[in-house]
Amino acid sequence: MSKRFIFPILIILSLISFSSIEAAEDRFSILQAGEKGFFNMGPAVGDVTPENDEDANKDVLKFDYSIFNGSIVGVWTKSFPSNFAADMVDAVKFGVKVPDPEQLRQVSVKLEIKGESGVQVVPIHLESGWNYLRAPVEWNKIGKLKEIVYVVSPMYSDKKIGGILYFDLDLYKLTFLEKYLIPIKAGMVLILGLFLALMAALLSMVLGKNRAGKPFNRDITYGIACVLIVAVTLGIYSMGEMNPLDAGLNFGFLAVAAAGLLIAGLLKRGLTGKHLTAGEVLQNVLFAGLLAASSGTLVMFQVPSSWPQLLVLNNFIAALVFIIYQVSNTCSMAKSNRHLKPISGILIVGIPYLVNWLLLVGNANILQSTLNGMTAQALSAWPIISDTIGRIIVVLVFNEAMINGISFATSGRLVRTLKAHLFAFFVSLSVVVAPLIADMGSSQAVASLPVVLGAIISIITAMLSYAGLWGQVYLITGMILDGVKRIAPSQESISKNVLTGMKKGMAYVALLLGLLYAAVALINYPLTNNIMRAFPIITGILAGALIFPLAKTIIETFDGTLPFFERARYSYKDGTLYARGAIFGFGFAYAIVQKIYLQSMSQRIVFGLLVGLAASLGVSLLRDILYAIKGQGRVQSWRMYVVDSLLGAFVGSALAFYLDASQIPVVLEKIKQYTSMASPREST
Repeated sequence: MSKRFIFPILIILSLISFSSIEAAEDRFSILQAGEKGFFNMGPAVGDVTPENDEDANKDVLKFDYSIFNGSIVGVWTKSFPSNFAADMVDAVKFGVKVPDPEQLRQVSVKLEIKGESGVQVVPIHLESGWNYLRAPVEWNKIGKLKEIVYVVSPMYSDKKIGGILYFDLDLYKLTFLEKYLIPIKAGMVLILGLFLALMAALLSMVLGKNRAGKPFNRDITYGIACVLIVAVTLGIYSMGEMNPLDAGLNFGFLAVAAAGLLIAGLLKRGLTGKHLTAGEVLQNVLFAGLLAASSGTLVMFQVPSSWPQLLVLNNFIAALVFIIYQVSNTCSMAKSNRHLKPISGILIVGIPYLVNWLLLVGNANILQSTLNGMTAQALSAWPIISDTIGRIIVVLVFNEAMINGISFATSGRLVRTLKAHLFAFFVSLSVVVAPLIADMGSSQAVASLPVVLGAIISIITAMLSYAGLWGQVYLITGMILDGVKRIAPSQESISKNVLTGMKKGMAYVALLLGLLYAAVALINYPLTNNIMRAFPIITGILAGALIFPLAKTIIETFDGTLPFFERARYSYKDGTLYARGAIFGFGFAYAIVQKIYLQSMSQRIVFGLLVGLAASLGVSLLRDILYAIKGQGRVQSWRMYVVDSLLGAFVGSALAFYLDASQIPVVLEKIKQYTSMASPREST
């Protein structure tokens, strides 16, 4: 038995020893840049020169700077040798020397690695003396290297500050272990899990399967398990705080894997009187160890820059998933005396990794390079084709994993009907081509058409692009809601969710853009524009009265409500809504005319609060008084008016808070972008 594990252990030890070797020819200094200099944004001066530093025992860049309020300074370097590329270097060692401790309260420093496709930002925490940070270069994100920039920003300073900083930077080649550290850790967790599962199976054979005993005291079991879960959770979180390139390979994640086994064993023995099976041993070791090995400093929802980064999780997410798994396992054993099923555990632990996989759609470079490698560069001349195919594969794999995972968890079988998989492919294709369709509506050709025809084409392309996105959202959320009810996905539910989402998405976009185009056209029409300028208050009152019932109808739109136009008809029959809208319209027009948006935040909030109270409490009270006079009703309880007042005051003050002098131009610019053509989306 021991011979089976000698070979993988020897491989791991060889990798560890190999990782300590760094070839000198694979390390390149920033001083090899052909051009370098000082830059500033705002009033600032600086000077950059090479200088030998005794502490670093090498030549570094000396940066002498003076910064005035609101400025940013730094050092740029470019014109690098050809060996500054992904095939020769894949990591950066970035150093900043702070000679004066006073500078720690004055400036912050970050590194920007700029390429043809994007920018990688590497912030660094500063202390006195030399500060070093190592990070992998995200070549798939930045593309071909163009420039490396040191950015120095002032911190809370309203006066001139100055000083000297020293910059050091080396680009070097990662060892095999450093480059594939997370997959190697995952492999070690798997080996440990298989070994312990084998030991559990042998122990069960020796001692017999019927080894059940009397359960422990539940309170004591829960108490001990709770302490262990909290301790392991903190351990997983703290492991993610360490830079993996600085920490190297440590075996704390294997200790977490063993702790996960201990927690599960304690809970099952304490709550059910039984011991873990070999499969349960493997399950708990694998899930706990994998989460610990994956815990890192990755930002939530960050697009993976390489294939190994698919296994890296934000340390908070890794710790949270561990807690969810342990709570789910505890509830399962407490209620049914059964350990959590493997498929349920896979769904809990696997979702973050599946989200990482889906985020690959944002990395066109890695998809293109992978497909080009798989097709022997056959698609290299058509990057848009390789990019589209790669994104379709990513989204389709995500959808199939969700569909079959939920199906297996609820019914114990996979989805086998062809129609269900065709709909999964259809919605995946729709999601990927959505940006391309949207770009068609923003092309120069559409902008050259008559305004009305161009607007119609833009609305249609927006409807088609949003159809796929809404179909995807409805597919996933619908399956999750059905899964909670123990309803397995089927071809009927999958097709219904996709088609319902696509229809609702198209209707929503058509309504929104139709209203925006109509409003902009009406505002830009000379006659209405002149009327608004001559009678702004009256125009605001009329517009508010007409728009408010529609706004109420849109806000109250959700699944299960009556059809939109039927609800709109009821809203426009309610005279109270006209009154509320007229007051809000008056308040908005008055705020524009009197330039209340230029006043302080407290003054704006008080104004908005008064308008909201008038539109809510004032109208409701006046309505009930009129009903009471006519004998058609009575004045309501004061509690009803308090709730009405709070809602109106909140809406009014929130709008007044949001629409300040800096925000109004942003809103107007967004409306302009929604209703303009010949402005294609920015590339990701």
